[in-house]
Amino acid sequence: MFLSIKLWCAFVALAVSHPASTQPKLYDILLNGMQIGELKVYTTTAKTGEIHYRADADASVWFFGRKNITMLISSVYKDKLMETASFHEKLNEKTQNLSLTNWDGNGYQVTLNDEKVALPARRITYSTAILYHREPKNVTELFSERFGKFCPIKPVGVGKYQLTMPDGKQNLYTYVNGVCEEVEVHTNLYRFRFKLRK
Repeated sequence: MFLSIKLWCAFVALAVSHPASTQPKLYDILLNGMQIGELKVYTTTAKTGEIHYRADADASVWFFGRKNITMLISSVYKDKLMETASFHEKLNEKTQNLSLTNWDGNGYQVTLNDEKVALPARRITYSTAILYHREPKNVTELFSERFGKFCPIKPVGVGKYQLTMPDGKQNLYTYVNGVCEEVEVHTNLYRFRFKLRK
């Protein structure tokens, strides 16, 4: 998959311009009950009032050979409105998915693996990166940094929310006293659990 140098440089600039918190929340990544990796979740508030939400995942599985998976989700908000966002997924150090979203004053410009994606002309107030930081009470849809699209989310129990992705897969988020305790993530091959480390 070819990714332009311009898109890659824009991603790096976004990732390094907002340093992560020194005290992240840590989640164990589990597959069939076994820990295979770690998810780190950060929130940083800049002097300018921007809030940076970030999640870094690193996992390793065996499927016809060792598969090392890394993922970075990042979103920057100001006055409760998203300004920039990015998603970067790598498999064995090779980029699989890279997306960037930027507010230009009139609308969001989304680039997904070098392709432009059209978005409805409205501001984004909630995205997947925030799910690890704030319970989605009264939220019916959110923006996916990965897909560059809006996704429906609904409560399915006390503190439980089901997020339906554009590819039809459904992830389950569980909260206790407003804190994200566990996430079930479905992929083409696996069902992962992210469990908050106590």
